[in-house]
This record gives sequence, C-alpha cells and structure tokens, in this order.
Amino acid sequence: MASDNYRFFSFYLTKYISREVVLGFIGGTTIFLLIMLTFQVIRLSDFVVVHQVGLMDVARLASSLLLSFLPIAVPVAFLFSVLMGVSRANSEGEILALQVTGISLFQLFAPIAIFSVMVSLFSLYSSLYTVPQGNRRFEVLITKLAHERVMATLKPGVFMEGFFGLVLFAEEITPVRNELKRVFIYDEREPDSPLAITAKAGLLREMDKDGGVMLRLADGAIHLDPKQLGDFQQKVNFKLYDINLHEGEAVDRWRAYSPPSYNYDQLQQRIKESVNDPPTHRQLIVELQRRISMAF
Repeated sequence: MASDNYRFFSFYLTKYISREVVLGFIGGTTIFLLIMLTFQVIRLSDFVVVHQVGLMDVARLASSLLLSFLPIAVPVAFLFSVLMGVSRANSEGEILALQVTGISLFQLFAPIAIFSVMVSLFSLYSSLYTVPQGNRRFEVLITKLAHERVMATLKPGVFMEGFFGLVLFAEEITPVRNELKRVFIYDEREPDSPLAITAKAGLLREMDKDGGVMLRLADGAIHLDPKQLGDFQQKVNFKLYDINLHEGEAVDRWRAYSPPSYNYDQLQQRIKESVNDPPTHRQLIVELQRRISMAF
C-alpha cells in the first residue's frame, strides 16, 4: 500500500486533481472569452444597425475575434483554475489529509505541471497558426463588408475624399435605401480630363455578377474641364448616368497582411526579407517574441 502512495503517477490522484482544475479551466476559458467578446458587442452591433450587415456575417466576425482572444483567455483561465482549485482544497484540509496518507506535494502538483505543459503547447500553436488565421479572416471580411456597405461611411453635408478615387458630397443620405439627394462628384481618375458631376439623386447598387458597386445618378450634368490650354469647358446633361466604382474580385487582394495575421512560417520569411528595413524588422521580431512569451 505504501508503494502506491509513493508512485509518481496515480490514476485516482490525477482524476481528483483534474476534476478540481480541468472543469474550472474549461469554465474559466468560456467565461473569459465571453467577457472579451462583450467588449466588442458595441462594435458588432454597429455593423448590424448602421451597416445593415447580416447576422451570419456578424457571427463570422465574432468567431474570428474569439480565435484572436485564445492566447490571452487560455493562460489566464488556467492560472485562475489552479489558484481556485488548490485554494479550495487547502482551505478544506484536503491537501493536508493527502499528505498525512504519505502523498507528497510533488505528487500532488505533478499532474498540474503536465497539464500546464499541454496548455502551453496549445497556446503556442494557436498563437503561431490558429490566431493569425482568425486575424486574417477578420481583416478580409471587414474589408469586404466595408466595400459592400459603403453607405455607412458617408455623412450628409460633408465632402468625402477617397470614395473609390472620387470626391463625393451629398446633402441628404438615406442608408436603408442607399439613396443620395443633391449629389456633387469630382472625378479626377483621369488627370487630363477631370469631371465635375452634379445630380438631383443617386443610388448605390451592388452588382451581383462580379460583386462590384455601381453609383446610378439621375437628372444631372457632367462638366468637363480639360487641362490643355485652349480647350473649352463642356457640359453634358443626362437623365441617368452610371459610375462603376470598383470590381468585386479585387477586394480580398486589396487588404495587405498585418503582422498579427502572419503565421509562423510567413513571419519568419518576412523577418528575413525585412533585414534592410530596421523599423519593420524590429516590429516583426517583437510580434514573434510576444506570441512565444504569451504561451510561456
């Protein structure tokens, strides 16, 4: 019987400690993830109320955020589960009772040490591979939604520069219907022949075939202002005029990778490529060390 007490591994002892720690760890991880997600509720609800984003897209954003929270939630939840489990067992005299039977503290905490190594390896893998994948998916989805819900970025009575390469002004905006009233547009995408466009109304439409966005203007005029000397300004009236703002296929390629979105292999490659760029090189090294230290 004494030999059983001094064994390094005991199934019943491991089961007892696991019940104290593992259940608290699972519950703590869930609670911490929900708490962190709660801080993003206002941001997510803004997508639903203002941007009119579907619930499925919001759920995809939330799942990507949960992946990015794993390296923080898992270690903290494990720490609290160990502190709470050991504290409860000590306050009720269970640890003292086990020591009286001949079980050492090393035997008590060996299962916790093994479990901590497993948690560290999981955190390290998630930091190096899983979390960057979630960050990248979040970036691409945010960019896609931003292009699809461009009305949310517009404000009535304000000149907006950089609207797909245009300067846009609208006195009234109805986001729900994607309608604009009394619109002014300055188009300088062709520097030699800039256009000034005025219209009584405008409508933003999504093009189903390629995922692009089209701005349809009604009852307006196009003012051509040639840059060459001697050319006369021209004015063209129109009933309907369509402007193709962008092609949908280019949306995903537009968003460049940020350092948190690189997985381990990509991060190592970027570190080698940025040797001649000290600020970027330093930022990438800090990002790699941050992931490893969090798991440690």
